[in-house]
Amino acid sequence: MGIAALEHYDAPAKFLRAFFDGSVRDQHVGFGWVVFATEDVQTDRLSEWRVIATRSGTLPKGTTITAAELEGASGVISFLAAYLKGHCEVSKTSPSTPR
Repeated sequence: MGIAALEHYDAPAKFLRAFFDGSVRDQHVGFGWVVFATEDVQTDRLSEWRVIATRSGTLPKGTTITAAELEGASGVISFLAAYLKGHCEVSKTSPSTPR
């Protein structure tokens, strides 16, 4: 369950937007997050933003919704910290799209 980093910036993008979620359905538990970046926001339309990283995964049966939400939140925060420090590895060979 690696991170799919889809684009690389020599310096961090000027604007970042991150979303995360966790869910439980019929005893199946999962989480996911996505990070968007742009250099310019004119009208804040979706077309101005590019996905730069995504991750999703499943958690063991019985995991609570709170734990799933925290997994998504901590994952995206960890990615952003590494990205902003310039230590994000790019995997252009296995891109992922948010579901």
